[in-house]
Order: sequence, then C-alpha cells, then structure tokens
Amino acid sequence: MSESASLACSECRVQIDLGKAVKDLSRVRYFHSGDSDKKRNPDNGLISAVLWKFLAEHGYHGVRVYSDYDAKYDDEVAGYEEIGGDGIGEVSLRDYVANWSGWSLG
Repeated sequence: MSESASLACSECRVQIDLGKAVKDLSRVRYFHSGDSDKKRNPDNGLISAVLWKFLAEHGYHGVRVYSDYDAKYDDEVAGYEEIGGDGIGEVSLRDYVANWSGWSLG
C-alpha cells in the first residue's frame, strides 16, 4: 500500500491532498497525484499555484503535512474541508486559484 499525504491548516480546518509519496529508500522525493502517466506535482502549474496560495493564506497558522499512516490523520484531518475535493461545499483546484492575483489562468 502506498503512502498518501495532505497539507493541512488546523486553524481553518482545510486541507490539500498532496497525493502519493514517491520515495527513495525512506525519504520522500516528491508527491504525485493521479495516474502515473500524469505530470508529477512539481511539474503541474495548477497544483503549484494552489500550494502557493494555500501557503499565502495559511502559512502563518502553522500548516502541517499529515501522512495517511499518521495516527492523528483520522482523528484530526480526515474531517477537514478539502481544496480540490468533490464533497458538498468543497472547491475545485481551478476555482480555488481563479481570482487569485498570484496566478493567471492563462
């Protein structure tokens, strides 16, 4: 089973799914969302913009990366609103950055 992770702000109870952790031995090299034929997260402009906006909005709140292997994940983060999620009231990645001055939809 592969390890997935989320970047979360406990103050605002919001998270971003970072995808699967791609590791070299025990060290995470990068995260990858979606199928293996899709761009790696570092090469995906939309995901990068979402991360930068999330850090701008929540960085001073004490954001943290949670692994789905982390015992605190189910207790704390699993119920947070997910940016890019498909739940009721959740916003898509594209909508999250649509009116943000830090990125252009181009």
